[in-house]
Amino acid sequence: MTLHDQQLQTIESYDRTAKAFSSSIGRLSNYDHTYDAMADQLNEGDLLLDLACGPAQISGYIWDKKTIRVTGVDLSSEMLSIARDRIPDGEFFKASILDFRQGGPYDGILLGFGLPYLDEAQLSPCLTNAASLLKPGKAIYLSFMHGRGCRVETTSFGGDHEFLIHYHPKDHVRAVLKEQGLGVLKEFELDYEESDGSITKDVVLIARKKG
Repeated sequence: MTLHDQQLQTIESYDRTAKAFSSSIGRLSNYDHTYDAMADQLNEGDLLLDLACGPAQISGYIWDKKTIRVTGVDLSSEMLSIARDRIPDGEFFKASILDFRQGGPYDGILLGFGLPYLDEAQLSPCLTNAASLLKPGKAIYLSFMHGRGCRVETTSFGGDHEFLIHYHPKDHVRAVLKEQGLGVLKEFELDYEESDGSITKDVVLIARKKG
């Protein structure tokens, strides 16, 4: 199976498990302090772009706290349906986070666990595109799993459905951000216990574009 086929299979898996994801992983509160840190970078009325928005669990959390305008992007139709219910006045598009170009420039960008669905060759183009959509002096939030390589996995919410997951070294992600004029403001590391008992290191970075 090619990488493209595996990525399509992952999208299909999310379509079939969107409700289960939203009611389980989408309700975890252990990342809330990182969302608060991003919310602190936004002002009332700001335009926020949520790339790989899923059910809008992150942008919805911030939207509950501040009067912001949300644009969401995802390739899962079922995730987008939930997101539209979550943020009724938001704009949501079924599109790739690699080359989404509508609207903007944006006052903030979320890329919450979108990088695990991109391989190493796709990482830089994605962050380059995101940086081009961000206003100078504004911040981007991104989260990913620290490591190298990829593997097909099942998840706690997905039953027998399989997902292709890519791991990215933290230092490499930071280097790509720096190349795009994005300086890291805050870094968080969280341990996530997998279903087999192993621990995955989740990394959250908040970076500001040079003004």
